[in-house]
Amino acid sequence: MPAVAPRLSALHRAPPISLRLKYLPFHCNYGRASWRLALVVFLVLVLKGEVFSDGGTVQISKKAGPFRITIFTASAIVHAGLEDASILVQDHLTHRPLLNAKVSLALRCLNKQPAVTAEIWKPPCCRMKPNLTTYQATHTAATNKLLYAATVAFPIAGKWEVQVEVLSPDTRSSVSGILYVAPPISPLLGYWPLFLFPIVTVIGYVAHCRLCSTRTQKPTHTQKQSMRSSTEGYQRMRDHTRIYLRSRLMLSFPRKSTSNIILYQENSKECAQSMCFD
Repeated sequence: MPAVAPRLSALHRAPPISLRLKYLPFHCNYGRASWRLALVVFLVLVLKGEVFSDGGTVQISKKAGPFRITIFTASAIVHAGLEDASILVQDHLTHRPLLNAKVSLALRCLNKQPAVTAEIWKPPCCRMKPNLTTYQATHTAATNKLLYAATVAFPIAGKWEVQVEVLSPDTRSSVSGILYVAPPISPLLGYWPLFLFPIVTVIGYVAHCRLCSTRTQKPTHTQKQSMRSSTEGYQRMRDHTRIYLRSRLMLSFPRKSTSNIILYQENSKECAQSMCFD
């Protein structure tokens, strides 16, 4: 009889099966997490802006007085329409950037036909008139505060002269260069990420609904048997523990009557038989 007590106490110390099974289906979230990760990567690749919002492709770089002036464009091939331009003003000898200057940028069309000052379409559904006289480049419009940035508009394709004037506290310098502007791209090709955004949203919603439906599916026959066996095992373990504690409590009574001894023996036999059957 004493050999049964340690076995029952070991079962009593074992955690419930429901607690041990609580962390088993953690791997089931891997599929849902992979879907989310793939969707985030797709959105980053499709809807991302320019990595270098300031800078980009060097179009003109010349020395003017004590400075070296470099003109960048966000696109390698400049098309007619809006274009982000940034200007870097450096000391020609030390190559240190000049940060306290006033920088202006002017455009002049060199085509035989004059520049058309028609309105240029700009999303979202608004129009702006191109300013061919001058653009003021500032640090405020630039993400990289070492540069001077401005958004310029080329009404038509062709050959354009770009002139940059730098006014510093000590001197005034200017450079000019030729820039070839390609024909404008169609709105569908230029703004295809905006048109693709609703499609991506619908696909994400459908994927979310499918993942939610898989979570709410009814358990299979094997899962039901596993749940039933775990519940029955927990109930048997609870019954064994209750019988053992009841028998130990009876032995601790100072007055042992004949009925208590008989009841203790019956409980011990029942406990031993149940352990043998399990």
